[in-house]
Amino acid sequence: MQRRFAGQNIELIDNVGRGMQHNIFWSQNSHFFVAPWGASMAIYRWITNKPGLLLSNQWNQDHGRGPNFDIYNSVRIMEAPGPMTFLAAEHIQDAPEVSSLSEAHWNVNPGAIVNFRINEPAMFSEVRRLLEKYSPSRTRTLGRA
Repeated sequence: MQRRFAGQNIELIDNVGRGMQHNIFWSQNSHFFVAPWGASMAIYRWITNKPGLLLSNQWNQDHGRGPNFDIYNSVRIMEAPGPMTFLAAEHIQDAPEVSSLSEAHWNVNPGAIVNFRINEPAMFSEVRRLLEKYSPSRTRTLGRA
């Protein structure tokens, strides 16, 4: 994404591998998020309740997302959850041949944690929609410290 938006008046913040304080600061000071489904969603949704685009593998989307897949946008878990969009399953291709960075240490269907590839034009179309909807100015500047 950094390469895709290089030279434009858009600032992308990469929170991967950063501490909790850094993540909360940038989530609170951003207009929306783009992130894979996982524990980091607790910050974007439960703490700061930001709108955004969630990425997950096709297996999860095709199999009802499992009993906990909606925990970041459900009224049974959150009070007044803001809008959140999943990249549509037709824009995702599971990649079981790609090794995982971590092993699941709980009883989970292997399909639920398989790596995946995304249709980048479709994802960037969703990012543009989020920019148009949530960016407060025509310059589309995203939060600065």
